[in-house]
Amino acid sequence: MDLLFNYGISERQRYRSRSQTRSALPPTLVLPGAVRNVVRRAGSPKPGPPHSNLGIHTMADVPEKPIRKIQRQKLSLRASLWPELNEADLWHYKKTDGWLTVPRAMPLLLRIMDNLSKGKPVSSAYFDLWCRTFDESFVIVNKAREMAFYSGFTGERAERTWASRIKTLEDLGFIGIKDGPNGPISYVLIYNPYRVIRGHYAAGHVPQGTYNALKQRLIEIGAQDLDQAEAPKAEAPNPEAPKIEASKSVRAPGTPIVRRRLK
Repeated sequence: MDLLFNYGISERQRYRSRSQTRSALPPTLVLPGAVRNVVRRAGSPKPGPPHSNLGIHTMADVPEKPIRKIQRQKLSLRASLWPELNEADLWHYKKTDGWLTVPRAMPLLLRIMDNLSKGKPVSSAYFDLWCRTFDESFVIVNKAREMAFYSGFTGERAERTWASRIKTLEDLGFIGIKDGPNGPISYVLIYNPYRVIRGHYAAGHVPQGTYNALKQRLIEIGAQDLDQAEAPKAEAPNPEAPKIEASKSVRAPGTPIVRRRLK
């Protein structure tokens, strides 16, 4: 009986000690190993990983995302095709810097852009702009010659050709341009390409088969840009506003330029 009574007191003391430690710490902490050892000695006499009792997690305790079934199948197939593969020979975004986010439908988006530009491909210049962003869709153009080279233009007319492609992208509504210290093309804003292509499709500039292929691809990757985004419309002219000169472009940001003659 004395043994049971003493055991009960010991358990209550342990419970009280753990409760006091919990109240003194936030619900969840991420601590390095050295601090983890201090917490173990101060807060929990129980053997094993003490931080699991205190609501404390080290970086080693944070589980990675589970590998999905389809990914496991692809890895298994890859291993059977390349049994001697060294993982160090592959590029992985978790092991390096210098990467950014890109829509999975980008190859098809680039093809549609080239089709819209009528024999003057703009996809390489567009993708170079995209690769210079940091997910803010904004580029400061301070290396025009380098950007022309990366876009595939060389020679004496490289910058001029590149600038013409950038202007074509603006006319098509894929980007916006502002002048500044580096000339007429000093700042570039990249609009959502899905919205722009939807606007071109509504205007009859994108074939039905190509647009259907884009919709199918978005369903495969789980994107809903074409469903959620409505093509932006140009603002209705104000009858009381002064008339502007003829053949002035009237458009909303991210939409192709439409030439209208005002009476």
